[in-house]
Amino acid sequence: MYVVKKSSKLIECAFDKEWEKAEIAKVEKINWEAYPRKVNVEAKVIYSDYGLHVRMETDEKPLRITQTEKNGSVFEDSCMEFFFKGNKNDDRYMNFEFNAMGTMYLNFRTGRHDGEHPTEDAKYFNVKSTITPEKWVLFYTIPFEFLEKYYGSYTKQMLGNFYKCGDMTQQAHYLSYYPVKTENPDFHRPEYFDEIVLE
Repeated sequence: MYVVKKSSKLIECAFDKEWEKAEIAKVEKINWEAYPRKVNVEAKVIYSDYGLHVRMETDEKPLRITQTEKNGSVFEDSCMEFFFKGNKNDDRYMNFEFNAMGTMYLNFRTGRHDGEHPTEDAKYFNVKSTITPEKWVLFYTIPFEFLEKYYGSYTKQMLGNFYKCGDMTQQAHYLSYYPVKTENPDFHRPEYFDEIVLE
């Protein structure tokens, strides 16, 4: 179970001291032997009265950055992802995917081959992507009003997973926080989501 700690304030960047209280989710599970590449990836989530604040970082090098259009194929680039059910009693899930430019892919769906693209853009989620010589750090916020718009209401007991991938990078890789028990790489399998609980 990943426990999301409560922040006393709105968090607006990846380098706020509030992140020190967050649990670290090591995104390091290699689910498919054909793709053994492993890079260091950490995910953190904190929530405030405003919404969920998400921070992910990786030391992947070199970074592949080609996608510039919203809802483009960012999974082909160096990509970090958060899939989750904002209401554990609802079959639908959100998949947030970003490349290192901060280009966002977002869908609200029940599986790989369905869904709708919410109209909200990266600015709405305050997306910030920072690349340093040592790492790539991603930050964004998912307002609770957004979850209420699509789910009607959200639950403090959510289900989800964190992912790191890159289909067209120098060495394709598919890492997860919770294990995905499929024969081939497939992150769109909500039956393998696990607990993400707001404290």
